[in-house]
Amino acid sequence: MQKETYYQLLAKYLENSLTKTEEEALLVEWQQNPEEKALFDKMNRFRYTDILSPDDIESHLKRVLDAIEPSSDKQIKWLTLSKYAAVAASFLCVVFFAYRFFTKNKKADIVNAKNIYNAKLPQKIELPDKSVVVLGANSSVVWDTLQFGKKVRELYLKGEGYFDVTSNKKVPFIVHTSYGSIKVLGTAFHVKAYTEKNSMFKTVLYRGKIELSLDGESPKTVTLLPNDKINIPIENHKLSHIESVK
Repeated sequence: MQKETYYQLLAKYLENSLTKTEEEALLVEWQQNPEEKALFDKMNRFRYTDILSPDDIESHLKRVLDAIEPSSDKQIKWLTLSKYAAVAASFLCVVFFAYRFFTKNKKADIVNAKNIYNAKLPQKIELPDKSVVVLGANSSVVWDTLQFGKKVRELYLKGEGYFDVTSNKKVPFIVHTSYGSIKVLGTAFHVKAYTEKNSMFKTVLYRGKIELSLDGESPKTVTLLPNDKINIPIENHKLSHIESVK
């Protein structure tokens, strides 16, 4: 199955609007490529959390499973960090889920020649470098059409996005949010950042390697390896733990 068709089916799956024929085609694709199904299932498990009110999520996205909570039977590396700002990574492709990411000051950097997509329903978008974004419902993405791909591939995300990034080590791919940035050369990871009170910043690395840089009074940098995950309470900006999720 061509990637374009696959992403269209994923978008319709998230929208719960697949026809019977399309559903069968997607199931066949997953049977033929079980690694894609396994990765999609992993991402889906981490997409939702019980801190959101029913008004914040669509009825078809109510399979709430907060699999990033601490587990007593896993080894935990405890660190104290002040605030998160940027993530660097390298591998083959990127999967990035980020609920309730809001653009702030960085959004003002691309006021000219900007390309804006606002999606009320899940939508598949192809970027100028052939990277693919499956934009979640009630989400938006913005990039500078004149500068994108020259020295950096840079865009701004509000809401949720699934990114499959075309590998290009000379031109980094950066996704900005109000909480920080994800800098990738290619990898697979999942990020949540909620603005609600008592919420958590959470990230899980599936493959590749990422560097999470947190600024503030005592800047810290931590490297995540495959199956590592972190939790950061939003209010105190301290990293509660890194643990392995085999």
